[in-house]
Order: sequence, then structure tokens, then C-alpha cells
Amino acid sequence: MKDLNIKIREVFLPFLLVAIGTILFYGIFRWLFDVELGILPLKEKLLTFWVPIALTIIVIIVFLRKRVRILNIRGERGSGYFAYQFAMAIAIVIPLCTSQDYLIRSAYDLKKVADISEIKNLKNEKYFKIENF
Repeated sequence: MKDLNIKIREVFLPFLLVAIGTILFYGIFRWLFDVELGILPLKEKLLTFWVPIALTIIVIIVFLRKRVRILNIRGERGSGYFAYQFAMAIAIVIPLCTSQDYLIRSAYDLKKVADISEIKNLKNEKYFKIENF
């Protein structure tokens, strides 16, 4: 039981802190620089999908890679460690991508416009309902 407590304290709790911290940090970063200031010149697919994947891989390599060794996986040349790191990455990437999709959908309101020509006046909006084509 003592061994389980050590694994929870040294692997699971840091994983939770890193996961929650990564989701909060990137969410706040994206909201501030993309939604509020509009200074991120990257495409939405890149910011919603590829940047979270890259950020998660970097965070796991920097903060959690050495902690996974505490698990003492029996196998050849540490092949089981990669599986745990991959599972950690999936457990962070899915909520991170989902939160980014939700962030963008909730940050912009649905604006009703009477004509298509009104859209160019609303530069900071994304979603429109056009009543007259």
C-alpha cells in the first residue's frame, strides 16, 4: 500500500496538476491573444488541434517523463513507459482540444444581419444569420 501511495503522490498528482495547468494556461492564452486582442495570425484549425497536441507532447516530455519511471514497468527497454506517456498525452489532448472548440464557439455571438453587405462592418464577429440573401 505504501508503494501505491508513492505512485499516486509522485506520478498521478503531478499529472493532474500538469493537465489542469496546461488546459488553463492555453485557454487563457488563446482567449487573450486570439479572441480579445486578435493578434494570433494562425488558422483556427492549427490553434484548435495542432498546437494543443504539440503543447501536450512538450509538457509531458518536460514535466512527466522522469516521473513515469517510478512506475517500475517490467518489459524490454522501457517500452511500457511510452504507453503510459501516450495515455497521459491522450488524457490531456482530448479535453484541451474540446475546451478550445468550446472557447471559440462561446466567445462569439450569433449576429443577425439584414444583408450580406453589413458583414464587412462587423470585423470582430464570426457567426452571422443572414435574413436576406
